Amino acid sequence: MKSPGPGTAFLPDRLFSCVLPTACQTLLLETCLRDPARAKASFTAWIEECSGGVEQLARGPDEARSLGPMLWAALRRDPTGLPRSIQTYLRAAAGREQERTRVFAALFDRLLAAMDAAGVPVLVLKGAALAWSAYAEPWHRHCHDLDLLVAPDRLLDALLAAGEAGFISPNPGAPRPEAVHPSGLPLVLHPAPHVAPHYNRGHRVLWEKAVPIRVAGRRVRGLPPHENLLHVLVHAATGSRRNGLLWATDARRLLDAHPEPDWEAFRNRATESGAAVVVYPLLAFLATNLEAPVPPSILEELRTAPSTSLDRATAVLRICRTTGFAPCLEACGNPVRSAALAARLALPSPRTLLAAGEAATPNELIAAYPRRVLRGVSRLWQGRRRTLRRRSSRGSVVQVAGPPDQPGNQAPENHEKE
Repeated sequence: MKSPGPGTAFLPDRLFSCVLPTACQTLLLETCLRDPARAKASFTAWIEECSGGVEQLARGPDEARSLGPMLWAALRRDPTGLPRSIQTYLRAAAGREQERTRVFAALFDRLLAAMDAAGVPVLVLKGAALAWSAYAEPWHRHCHDLDLLVAPDRLLDALLAAGEAGFISPNPGAPRPEAVHPSGLPLVLHPAPHVAPHYNRGHRVLWEKAVPIRVAGRRVRGLPPHENLLHVLVHAATGSRRNGLLWATDARRLLDAHPEPDWEAFRNRATESGAAVVVYPLLAFLATNLEAPVPPSILEELRTAPSTSLDRATAVLRICRTTGFAPCLEACGNPVRSAALAARLALPSPRTLLAAGEAATPNELIAAYPRRVLRGVSRLWQGRRRTLRRRSSRGSVVQVAGPPDQPGNQAPENHEKE
């Protein structure tokens, strides 16, 4: 049965506060993405208003560590007035990333040459594709691993080819096999773009829509801009792990490089794949807070797009899996909402577990429920301890676009993330 739009029914109004950047994080994003004069003003505001320093950049609660190279790229022209310790830290972070990018490029070239020799077609996803196609310099964007989309029936061939390039897989039979190069660079082979099968509906057309891009000097195939943007946003909220603030810089730089993507195709794919419910708040944040060139009509169509109960249930499960159990419970705002969310997380329907990628077979479904309860209790305890330690250092979450009475448009203040 259809519901009138994203953010309704049992999807907690404030759940997206676990994904959306806080006010302090937004200042760092503004520093990365604005012109030099405004970038310095935003960074100065972060230092003054958020007690920003090297510790916050390196290990603090603002998830800023991966932004170091971008921050230095934005501030290096005129670093006068900034604390010397911060200048030293950011300059060193940029230098390390430049060296890492050279190693990454060499390993990428060797891996893709092995794939070509084995006749295994691949699409380059995420960090590698974006660093070379959307950013001014590839070292601006930290790439933790190398992600390739591979047809499911070619995964073993891809692993064998990766072995020829020096990548070793500890578990070749995994659904998403990973391999690691002796240098420490991880490789992830994806049979589908997303962890949750719910968002993979119609994904086979990506092979037909693939476009040529250049990564590390090599001509490869990647996603077209509108599909890339959709992938970045869905992965930010529902991926297997958080990627900090990089989703926001990825999406914004992608729109800088391609200011007029196929918005109609983007809207259709988001709606057809059930992703509108997770895409709208993130895209609205980009438009409102980071001046992303998103047509208001697209935002309105996504905001009012119909969503099914399965769309919303899958979104709840994946967001809480990505961001953490404790932050999601705290985001609910009161004990009644928290209890309702806890019940849904502990006892989701079998259909929801399958859609969210939490189970793939009947046996996995049977084992999933006791495992979820035990894992939830453990994570709640661990997350609560981390939350208490971080409470004093968090900023408030900013507001995204949309009518004030629209669920999901305002996030709670003083919220902690894992």
